Amino acid sequence: MYPRPILKKAKMVLIDSSSPDVKLSNMTLSKKKIQFQFNPKELSLNRSVSVNPGDREPDSYYSPIKVDGKSTYDELSFELTLDQSASSMAVTAGTFFLPVTKAEVPLTLMPTTFLPSLGVPNVKDSVMLLYAWTMIVDPSKIEKNRPYFVRFEWNKFKFSGVISKLDVKYTMFDSDGTPLRAKVDVTIKGRLGEASVEDLAGKVENTKTTSI
Repeated sequence: MYPRPILKKAKMVLIDSSSPDVKLSNMTLSKKKIQFQFNPKELSLNRSVSVNPGDREPDSYYSPIKVDGKSTYDELSFELTLDQSASSMAVTAGTFFLPVTKAEVPLTLMPTTFLPSLGVPNVKDSVMLLYAWTMIVDPSKIEKNRPYFVRFEWNKFKFSGVISKLDVKYTMFDSDGTPLRAKVDVTIKGRLGEASVEDLAGKVENTKTTSI
């Protein structure tokens, strides 16, 4: 029997100096990082460059091509799975000891309200963080009229930018309706590599690229 493949961890990190004002049910979780197991079926990387024909001989098949002066960007699309049920199985060995009675309680009977105290990733909180990162940093300041800058990191692969699309589908729920698993399609527009906030805000020539 072949060994099961080891899933690598990936993470989404908020690289802005400030963080959105969002209330989480698990206050021990960081508001600047979401970590998850990642084994993608596909990772789509696209680059958009706006070009036009040159001014000379526009009707010629070999007319020159030039960039029309508009900004260019890279686009990364991928699917991630947030699975609270799988994490709870990894934290326990099938049973859980109540601190007061010392009695063993089967994992299937353990309420999800205990999970935050165990440090288990919370699907609802993770989705809420991703959603909050798509909000405007400071609507009162024109120079910050943009979403928060984030970075996706998986092994040596890094991509920095803003979340331009978020599609969430909940696929498993607890008996009380609490989401336990979600599939999230994410699209990030920005720069391939470990770009800084200053790079993404305008100084893209200093962006550090990375190999895939």
